[in-house]
Amino acid sequence: DKVNYMYNRVDLNGDGKNEVIVYAYGPMIGGSGGDSGLVLKERSEGYDTISKFSQLRIPIVISDKKTKGWKDIILSVSGGGAESGMVERKFNGKKYPSNPTVLPLISDESKIKGIKILTDSYEENKGIPLE
Repeated sequence: DKVNYMYNRVDLNGDGKNEVIVYAYGPMIGGSGGDSGLVLKERSEGYDTISKFSQLRIPIVISDKKTKGWKDIILSVSGGGAESGMVERKFNGKKYPSNPTVLPLISDESKIKGIKILTDSYEENKGIPLE
């Protein structure tokens, strides 16, 4: 089956170099709870995988808040039996948590501060086909 992806670059750890956040979707890598994603750190030859995400939904908010030197990643959860709302993925010193459905919901979404990335609708913007 066809898999497409979108990505954006943002400095998550304040080192002046952008990390890459990838959102990948298609019937083989997603379901009713969301799709898949990665946080990648560019190196001289290729990328290191910082985190792998399941149950990912767009848009993604890069929070102004940091945990262990890395910006928190905020996204919505719904479907797949999860209670609907927004959650914060916080860096634990090595990676971000993979599955957002086990995280507590943000109780006051009006206090979320940050920038939205990957705001395109994947129904309208088909992304880049994975070959």
